[in-house]
Amino acid sequence: MKDLQPWGHINSMLNEYGGAKWHCISCASFEVRSAHVPLVLNSQGRSSSNDVLKLTPPSDAGGRGECLAAAERSLKQIQSAKNVKVIESPLLGGMAVALEIVRRASAHQSVVLDISGMPKRFFMFLVLKLMAEPAIKDLLVTYTKPESYPEGVLAKDPEPVAALPGCGRLDAGGAGALMVVGVGYIQFSLAELLEQSKGHGLAFLMPFPPGAPSARRNWTLLHHMDPDVEHNRVIRRVHSMDMFEALSWINEYVDDASGSVDLIPLGPKPHSLAMALAYRKRPERVQVLYAQPHTYRADYSRGIAIGADGEAEAYGYCLKFNGGECF
Repeated sequence: MKDLQPWGHINSMLNEYGGAKWHCISCASFEVRSAHVPLVLNSQGRSSSNDVLKLTPPSDAGGRGECLAAAERSLKQIQSAKNVKVIESPLLGGMAVALEIVRRASAHQSVVLDISGMPKRFFMFLVLKLMAEPAIKDLLVTYTKPESYPEGVLAKDPEPVAALPGCGRLDAGGAGALMVVGVGYIQFSLAELLEQSKGHGLAFLMPFPPGAPSARRNWTLLHHMDPDVEHNRVIRRVHSMDMFEALSWINEYVDDASGSVDLIPLGPKPHSLAMALAYRKRPERVQVLYAQPHTYRADYSRGIAIGADGEAEAYGYCLKFNGGECF
């Protein structure tokens, strides 16, 4: 495999692959950014086909109508791209739909998985299955950063904490597991797990530089979880977009642990992606735990971040190149 930069701006990463034509898997969500990558691929003539996941919130979800209307607007944008197939699923549904997406993707050599608007329970399962599919030679995961997040609660009404689909520990013995918490903006029903962590290792993966007001949210979450966090816990700061650095640190932490490790992805999606890949290497000792919310704000995020160069902040992470893994 050639020497390449494993992550960077989406245009730079696409150029690493030369003239590849991409099958894009995305999710049309209530976030504006969810349509960005499929439209970029289409506008640059790099798209061969698109599978778009359309998720239906539970019937008890607050603001359900607003979320569905916003997701429909995103879907209409994506449908202007080439060869679009819409694949519907309940938000809390099983993974049969995801397996069908993987089956369809296996007909293509080059696949983009855009996680910008895709819930963790789907994209973490999909990335594990796409990595395991030998027919897929090139795999690029993409993420578009929003301009901002609003103040206040972004999601609520969580399910009980449980292993994400495809991310459960194979060895049933997990008592006294160490925990790695990816710090983000939302504190779900983790009090019981954190209580269980007393006397055991608990480490935090902190996005950096967070920037205001996200810095305030991150520290509020951290102190809510552990009021003495600065003195009692391991805190590792990693750039919020640097998935590979987050993966390297998680791997080191797991390797140094003598027993089981629970990963809790509350932070930026690139950090959550790192947790899925760390799980993939050690499924007998590691699991990824999450409390899936029923209700999201329709204005969960605003717009698309624009960098100093005037370009949208959309990033690509090379996981496969010409049949070889990039990490």
